Amino acid sequence: RAVGEALEQLRIDEPDAKLAARRGLSIGREALELQVETGKDVTLTVAGWTGTAAPYSWVATVAGVTADSILLTGLATSASTDAEKQYSSCGVKATSQGSGTVTFTAGKSKPTANIPVTVIRLG
Repeated sequence: RAVGEALEQLRIDEPDAKLAARRGLSIGREALELQVETGKDVTLTVAGWTGTAAPYSWVATVAGVTADSILLTGLATSASTDAEKQYSSCGVKATSQGSGTVTFTAGKSKPTANIPVTVIRLG
């Protein structure tokens, strides 16, 4: 069997899943350790930003995140042109994380549009 076939059998063969091995890699008798992570989409809503001056903050709930997790964050592929502009012009970025949370900050100004972001946990 190959990694792709095993994922299909487990019903976790999501096209956007990030894999630690090629889907076509053969699984031998000695088995194979494979880490699969999918992105979690979070929408940073206009009403969720806190603070009276920059930097503004938005705390997102993301299951599985710990203080030691290695994360990749960025603008979601579903983002509108307005959300892309707000993400960039407001200086939005992930700045800290804790048990089940990721804190985003807007270092320049408070966003005036909802901004969809993706969080991928690598470890």
